[in-house]
Amino acid sequence: MFSKRFFRLVMALTMILSGVVLAGASTAFTYQGQLQQANANFSGTANLAFRLYDVPTGGDMIGSENEFINHTISDGLFKVTLDFGAGAFTEEPRWLEVRVNGAPLVPRQAITPAPMAIRSLTSEGLSGHPVADNPPEFGQVLRWQGSAWAPDDDVLTELSCADGQIIRFGAGQWQCSEDENTEYTAGTGLALVDQEFSVQGSALPNLIVVAPSGGDFTSIQAAMDSITDASESNRYLVWVGPGFYQERVTVRPWVIVQGAGRELTVIHWTGDDDIAEAATVTLESNSVLRDVRVESISNGHDWTIGAAATEDSGLLIERIFVIADGGQISSSALSWTSSAAANNYIRDSRFEALGSGSSNTALEGQSVWIRLDQVETFAFGGASNRGMLFGNCSEIRVVRSRIEGGIHSSDDFSCQNVRIAHSEISGSITGDSYSCLGNYNPSFSSISCP
Repeated sequence: MFSKRFFRLVMALTMILSGVVLAGASTAFTYQGQLQQANANFSGTANLAFRLYDVPTGGDMIGSENEFINHTISDGLFKVTLDFGAGAFTEEPRWLEVRVNGAPLVPRQAITPAPMAIRSLTSEGLSGHPVADNPPEFGQVLRWQGSAWAPDDDVLTELSCADGQIIRFGAGQWQCSEDENTEYTAGTGLALVDQEFSVQGSALPNLIVVAPSGGDFTSIQAAMDSITDASESNRYLVWVGPGFYQERVTVRPWVIVQGAGRELTVIHWTGDDDIAEAATVTLESNSVLRDVRVESISNGHDWTIGAAATEDSGLLIERIFVIADGGQISSSALSWTSSAAANNYIRDSRFEALGSGSSNTALEGQSVWIRLDQVETFAFGGASNRGMLFGNCSEIRVVRSRIEGGIHSSDDFSCQNVRIAHSEISGSITGDSYSCLGNYNPSFSSISCP
């Protein structure tokens, strides 16, 4: 029995269309990849399955699963022919999920443009209209003939216009004509420089859109770098559309990062051997993070940190899912390493720290002031697993939450001030200076605090 943890897809070497013709086109394409087990190329047989989705995580499967039982893999390399049907590919993004012996490999892979060409080769033709079967001759173009697209001569190449003239359609044909000093003006959101229009960015002040296409930026960090004047009286909203963003991000002060939902907007990084470079997202003072999934998933690095806050206060974290997995020394989902950080709020969020390293901690902080409401923590798999770890005179309030891995204090300072109410706690509670009200274990039996 193979474990999901030991398999990883190193890369998709190529996706190649097969059997492409204009009429009766195949919707199949060849997929080649490399599979590793325990950081070594795998050789042998495995059950492979491929699923197509329209989102990087979650969502509904598109078409049918393509399954290959006891498929031969040599030195990590394999090749299969996939077919998800004629309607599987549109202009919308697609992600491919690869399963090995029933276990999905993460993250899903974004489909490259080549398979998207399948759509234009199906019976939909161009813009939903059929294309004639007769092949074009050299230099011909497709012209609309009233009921179908058909090859025809390119009449524009026959025109020889004088300098300054334009091509204009009139009297049933294309012809050279004088440019009658047409003047253009740039509307809202557009810039006009030397007769060239360009998109100026969002029409709304202090709103920046990040998306794989069609936004102001394709990178969240690039959007952050463009902000130079954020302040308490001049805040910015960075809206991040659905997509898989593989980058490290530092959220600047007085900036709100708003995703499209923690199943749709994914920020991913692989940790690092340098703890200072390991965090996927770093939060600076008075910043806000909402509705995203943050991943720090390592293939062998010492440290994985989902989100980190350094010398920060006034943070608001809402509706996010953070996972740190695979750090050889430590995995931490959310870490405060600041001194006297105050007025921080976390609501309706989940933090997971996994892996077989020395220490897994879902949420930790030193000298911090944090309010947690409807928060879940989960730590599992390491030599030491802690749902929450705090110290150095921290002030913590926890209500209506679920803590797996217990709550721990790194010291016995009398200045610790921790209050926990109406929460489920699985694991031990260590330290002192606790005040508890209405807490219970997974069996719904009442528990008390030290």
